[in-house]
Amino acid sequence: MYKLVIFDTDGTLLDTLDDLADSMNYVLARRGYPQRSRAEVRSCLGVGAEWLVRQSLPQGYSEEELRDFLEEYRPYLKDHSAIKTRPYDGMVDVLRSLKAEGVKIAVVSSKPDESLQNIMPLYFGDMIDVCIGDRAGLRKKPAPDLLLAVMDELGAGADETLMVGDSEYDIDAAHNAKVDSCAVTWGFRDADVLRAKAPGCMVDNAAELLRVIKEGPMAKKRIAVVFGGKSSEHEVSRVSATSVIKALDRNKYDIVTVGVTKQGDWKLYEGPADLIASGEWEKTAQPLPFEKLKEIADFVLPIMHGPNAEDGTVQGLLELLNVPYGGCGVTGCAAAMDKIIAKDIFANHGLPQTPYVAFTGPRAKDPAVIEEIDAKLEYPVFIKPANMGSSVGITKVFHKEDLRAAIDEALRFDDRIVAEQGVKNARELETGIVGNDELFTASVGEIRPGAEFYDYEAKYTDNASELIIPAPISAEQKAEIQAMARIAYKALGCFGYARVDFLMDGMSGKIVINEINAIPGFTSLSMFPMLCADAGLPYSSALDRIIELGYERYNAKNNRQNGR
Repeated sequence: MYKLVIFDTDGTLLDTLDDLADSMNYVLARRGYPQRSRAEVRSCLGVGAEWLVRQSLPQGYSEEELRDFLEEYRPYLKDHSAIKTRPYDGMVDVLRSLKAEGVKIAVVSSKPDESLQNIMPLYFGDMIDVCIGDRAGLRKKPAPDLLLAVMDELGAGADETLMVGDSEYDIDAAHNAKVDSCAVTWGFRDADVLRAKAPGCMVDNAAELLRVIKEGPMAKKRIAVVFGGKSSEHEVSRVSATSVIKALDRNKYDIVTVGVTKQGDWKLYEGPADLIASGEWEKTAQPLPFEKLKEIADFVLPIMHGPNAEDGTVQGLLELLNVPYGGCGVTGCAAAMDKIIAKDIFANHGLPQTPYVAFTGPRAKDPAVIEEIDAKLEYPVFIKPANMGSSVGITKVFHKEDLRAAIDEALRFDDRIVAEQGVKNARELETGIVGNDELFTASVGEIRPGAEFYDYEAKYTDNASELIIPAPISAEQKAEIQAMARIAYKALGCFGYARVDFLMDGMSGKIVINEINAIPGFTSLSMFPMLCADAGLPYSSALDRIIELGYERYNAKNNRQNGR
């Protein structure tokens, strides 16, 4: 059971809406305007009093009439002490039961503090330990300060505290204070907004609220792991997803598995995770219209690699569905996926890179492009499709006469091609970033490929490559790599997490950035989870943090104004 429960007032403990409606009609009647039913006023208060008044005034009203009306009505909205209130059904019994169990009770409100001190004893006697009013600042920008002050005064820790409210601001404040929250549906807030803010943490009656307080945290979040996709990296995604599914904490989450076939069909899979990597999952999976994701999951983890998956397309779909998800958004994924765009952005931010030549479309077939590569770059040269990952379609070229075949190979996967000058005696170094604004930077690791370079087979199918964590480099070199990684991450507009890859000249020690991977591999051979673990963020905890960051970004987006 929680040691401290903090309640919002209006819409949670007290019902004031009918009184606000009566007050509206009182002012309307005084001025000879048509009155509105309580139901009409209730339905419009969320839109705003001014909108409702405009609908009530006769045609041709002046702005002066509107200002006069609002001036008379505004005190009823701002000073609720002038309005009779009543507790919601069962809430007195809830508080009485909590006091009998020794639970501390606090009330926070946007009511003026003096009004709050007068109103609460009328209904709840001495059951409330702390009352704090005048919370207008919190509603403008959710902040944890008020909740933390209450917790400090009553001696309760974050894991001992529950915030109960009827608005997204209450839930955001609880999240920022790192305390549990429970949304109640009997206020006049948008239930869909609350459901997204506090999935599995909503109640619709006082008895259910009391159960939640006494029995602990609410229902587990439903996490949809989405894998596969119309991508040449489809198989890698299946292996990564299997690993993620096994690492997610079943005490915190209910796992929903959704696969996207190579043909682009979305399917719900309810069988064992061990059949995903082999592709056998498709035999028993059932069709799932992608718009149903919102109904079966609270949060989505896209564990998908390559085009039509990691390039911002799936992220855009989730944005349109208004579903919270983990990892980079549309911009970060798209910019990281396209090597040409990423290189241009890196250059604009002064990040050192190896020399390169980029070309697209018909120019790739022009013999002049081979002459340009030969003239500008030193061999060996890497020919890469701009929009592929996992080293798919990449060829390492040592001689001019092999450039055409390498370009044709890259064109099989993309019509945007980049030729990069190789780094002599190259050491391949990687780090990871987890975060939105405040960034956790993972350890730096080194890959010593068992092949000519760290290609698809070396990454996912054999054990010939050597992964060294932490990399045997100096503290100065590690700091340089981590600093460059943070700059690159912010420059591309990344959120959630990503892996950042570098190359070091084995002779001179010069370090250049190679690329950012917006959805890095999560297989047993993948660097990202191991780099995080080495820096003190174990695999399961990293997934927890990615989910938290996804909710943080989703909540911030939904708190922004989408127009005038």
